[in-house]
Amino acid sequence: MNPPVHLYSHRPKPYSSELELQLDDRQVAAERGRSRQVYPLKDIELIHLVFAPQNLARLAFRCEIRARDGKSIRFDTISWRSLIAVERQDAEYRAFVTDLVMRAAHANPALRLEAGIGRRHHGAMAILGLALLALLAASIPYFLTVPLYLFAGLAGFSALYFGFWLRDYLRRNRPRIFAADSIPVEVMPPPG
Repeated sequence: MNPPVHLYSHRPKPYSSELELQLDDRQVAAERGRSRQVYPLKDIELIHLVFAPQNLARLAFRCEIRARDGKSIRFDTISWRSLIAVERQDAEYRAFVTDLVMRAAHANPALRLEAGIGRRHHGAMAILGLALLALLAASIPYFLTVPLYLFAGLAGFSALYFGFWLRDYLRRNRPRIFAADSIPVEVMPPPG
């Protein structure tokens, strides 16, 4: 008996066409407006998962599929309903991506499964982020001696917030290869 067809859809931008994905035991079909692309599972060479926080959603995740012919498609957990309204689709995304990874790995044993951002990007984010944190921290004593207490407080709050955000982003997006049966939890929405 063939596994059932698995569907996932989301609107990647406000007022854009909805991306509809249909996964069966042979292929992933992606439709957006009048455009339709088909990715045979045996021809998918890469599935790349990242933690991708967006301006309105701290916990957002993205999946990219790339085929041998160079065609690719991206989709994520956030679906835009209007210019200001977004819907998180964590459970649906998690189920679809888990099924996609398992089916694609079964169809193509040479499938490459990657999690996180590239090593260079990860290193650059760490260096630039730490430099920004150092600047924010260094500005606090200056603002206290001027005295501009409000700015000192804002700099301290910004340093704390950005420090926690940067730590979470770098930890979740550590570049790595994974097996189909052990998708890293850091690049997937929490269960539930």
